[in-house]
Amino acid sequence: VLSNIEKGRVEFLISNGSSFTEAKKQAQSEILKIFEITKPDIAESENLDISQQGDDNAILLAISVVLQGYLTVPDLSELLANISTDIREDGELNSKTLGSTLINNAKLIKLDEIRENLENRYETLGLNVTIPDFEKYVNQFIDSTDFEYTGFIEYPTSGKYGLNLLDKTRTEYSEGSCSLNAILPEGTSLKVKVTGFNFYPQENHGWEISGGFFNSARTGEIDFGCHLERDTTSERINIFVYENGADDYTWTKEITVN
Repeated sequence: VLSNIEKGRVEFLISNGSSFTEAKKQAQSEILKIFEITKPDIAESENLDISQQGDDNAILLAISVVLQGYLTVPDLSELLANISTDIREDGELNSKTLGSTLINNAKLIKLDEIRENLENRYETLGLNVTIPDFEKYVNQFIDSTDFEYTGFIEYPTSGKYGLNLLDKTRTEYSEGSCSLNAILPEGTSLKVKVTGFNFYPQENHGWEISGGFFNSARTGEIDFGCHLERDTTSERINIFVYENGADDYTWTKEITVN
């Protein structure tokens, strides 16, 4: 992937008087800087191998997983092409949208799963491979970058069935139909627990119910039709929301049914 991104920048530098060797080294350094990495003695991109140990190979793997995220192959190809075009003339990633894609990917990918999947893949191939420590470079990028994270789960004010119980700004609802509605960017997940005796699930689009939890079954917009009734013993319902596989709830709210 580094070679793909470098190509346009290398061509531009050569056309402006740099030697091929100089252009390759400069382009590689500029790309590493995008990912908050500085390593002047790193090997040429073509000589890096994610199945080998060492910091250089860990850097390649870290950049690869940040670029890939949860993107499809066509989307990844488009991202690589857009980054290559953006950095061609000045070596800097100026697009806020592209930068946000990178930090969104970095924050949403599950590093332990990536390592496990790679180890299983090589084991299946009969190869004894030690995956390099790529995690530290992904976390370094997350901690240091100025790119803006935009991969937040959205909670609209209403859904198909009525007012949205997940609307963070509303705490009072009337008897009748309501929605459990969220819009999930690619790579995100959601789990919701609702407590109370006056909440009744009905129609479902995009949720799975397991162990008393509502779990997102897909990304995009998901909606669950439900019915609220006043309860003379307890008018209050508590909602606990767990985002992106969190063990502890990300946020919670208490609602009243009038």
